[in-house]
Amino acid sequence: MKIRFIAAAAILLFGAALSANAQDKIYSLWGNPIEARVTEIGDNSLYYKAFDNLDGPEYKMSLEFVTKIVYENGKVETFVAPDGRLSKRELTDYIGFSVYGSDYRKARAQQKTGRWVTAVGGVTLAAAAVATVAERDDYLAPVIAGLVGVAGLSIGIPLQLKANRKLDAMLDDYTKNYAGSRSASYNPTFSLGATNSGVGLSFNF
Repeated sequence: MKIRFIAAAAILLFGAALSANAQDKIYSLWGNPIEARVTEIGDNSLYYKAFDNLDGPEYKMSLEFVTKIVYENGKVETFVAPDGRLSKRELTDYIGFSVYGSDYRKARAQQKTGRWVTAVGGVTLAAAAVATVAERDDYLAPVIAGLVGVAGLSIGIPLQLKANRKLDAMLDDYTKNYAGSRSASYNPTFSLGATNSGVGLSFNF
């Protein structure tokens, strides 16, 4: 019975982790993201349905209030805010998708999956530890739950590390091929020479 209870809890946790990313999320200037299903993006407006009422009415929102949309497949579409500034995360995703496309999307999805599997493994392992202390007469269920937790950690952590290596490689490539051209030629120098008022120190950049 205990084995079934712990297994069901682990499955529910894992299912909740996966279902949390099953909808589109609309981020706006109004605060909390809207869980929705985006139906259309026009020149000036966004059309969507509430995720908890897909058979209900279609809503409309002006794009000037939208900062980004995170689709259920992990793709991120960013919209420039009225002040023209993007957050660090938004800028990173914008550059990543623009330059590396599906490779960046897959790496980000792999990173998120690794985090969720690691989290579920950690929770299951913690639950097994608590069950071991509480039920000293029955070790079978906690041991099984502990094995499930260890399996989650052993899968999730390497998955995150692999995704991080891919993202780091993209960052190095971007720095080398896109962001490094200016810094390579940027060589400020100090020199002593003649000026309009005599001899002085000049800074060339």
